[in-house]
Amino acid sequence: MRANIKVLDCHMHLLTADTQREALAWLPPMSPPVAAAARRRLGRYEREQNVPSAQPADETVAAAAGRWLSEFDQYGVTAAVFLPLAPRPDTLRRFAARQPERLIPFTFVNPWEAGADKILEEDILQRGFRGLKLYPSIQGFHASDERAYAVYAQAEALSCPILFHFGVTLDYRSDLRYSNPLDLHPVARDFPGLALVVAHAGAGFFRETLMLAYHCANILVDTSGSGTWMRYLPRPLTRRDVVERLLDVFGPERILYGSDSRHASEGYRHWLLREHREILETLRVPEDDQRKILGGNMARLLQIPW
Repeated sequence: MRANIKVLDCHMHLLTADTQREALAWLPPMSPPVAAAARRRLGRYEREQNVPSAQPADETVAAAAGRWLSEFDQYGVTAAVFLPLAPRPDTLRRFAARQPERLIPFTFVNPWEAGADKILEEDILQRGFRGLKLYPSIQGFHASDERAYAVYAQAEALSCPILFHFGVTLDYRSDLRYSNPLDLHPVARDFPGLALVVAHAGAGFFRETLMLAYHCANILVDTSGSGTWMRYLPRPLTRRDVVERLLDVFGPERILYGSDSRHASEGYRHWLLREHREILETLRVPEDDQRKILGGNMARLLQIPW
């Protein structure tokens, strides 16, 4: 394996007691029966992922930054994108400010709300954010809804990449009616200069994600997450199957490595980085293309030297 290749993890989260409070202040409350079902689902997640606890740590931004940077140094990660959980993610902003060249924050807006485009402009130009995360199944909107077009136009003007979470998700409030990546097709068509990233290879909507590559050169895909969704397909896939198909359809210039690391109790998902490296070697992917997938492509979207 070529361990000397620099890594820019395109998909991580800052989960602390503070970010959880920010998210809960924004998310709609659940009724007691639904909250109980959500707790059962969380327990199943902990068992499936072998996570000691999915409860966020009560730590300061300084402590969280120090912990993640230490793990980056241990496992050979140069930098990572951290994705938000709620609008105006101030805790994430302060966390990333500890070392902005390695801790790269994305912001979050409700794109149908009046003035969302101006909020995005402020977040990118004045508050240190480098991209935008949208979560249609939690926010309850179709990505193709033209009410979001002002935000897309602003993002295109700012050269601000947008990462979308489609497909299945752990959050019990999600609504799969808004989770189909095909909703991105008209957006990619109407904003050809806007970089759009489908997270988790569509998180179950894999065929739909592959179909997007046919028309839309400005759609990229990330490989993040444990891949639990792979077993729910009619024909279960392995991570190697997924990476091989993405290479064939999207090509190495439009694939982004991500780990979806999040929980302090789990730490950095170094085994996923190792697995990605092994798969790329086994598939005989040229070194230059490995460099693109493991960091160069995301660096290009962020317009940072790599």
